[in-house]
Amino acid sequence: MDPRVGRRGSERVKLNKMIGLVDGTTAPRVLMGLLMLATTAVAQTDDVVVKRFVGKWEGEISNLRALDDLTLIIKSMERQGNAWSVEGAMGPPGRMARFTGTVEVIGADLVLKFRTADGPVELTLWKDGKYLFGFNFRFGPGGGRELPMKFEKVP
Repeated sequence: MDPRVGRRGSERVKLNKMIGLVDGTTAPRVLMGLLMLATTAVAQTDDVVVKRFVGKWEGEISNLRALDDLTLIIKSMERQGNAWSVEGAMGPPGRMARFTGTVEVIGADLVLKFRTADGPVELTLWKDGKYLFGFNFRFGPGGGRELPMKFEKVP
């Protein structure tokens, strides 16, 4: 039995309409439209990611004795495959050290990764785009430790 023939006339009409939508000229047009939408979405996503990260962030790192104030400045970002290359600087006010790092998509999170003289840093962008939370992994004679860090974007 022909799969296009249904038990009822209305089913046959619906099936014939669906088959008519996917002819030799419609399918490539639909595919091209979807490709253009996906490309536009990726470009908009890149713009949103850059806008969320680039700028000045003020925050702190929690060491064993106190909270030390830090400033984080993301100067520029450039798309590199599945991640973004980042140029920036971080440190206490007046003693900033430059760094090169990456922003990677890990699950549903955007994670900024870079290395300082004290060790690697990983900061996750909070969903609202106003906060970065993470750790500075420091290594010493007694082993390593994670020092919590948090930053708030300066408008």
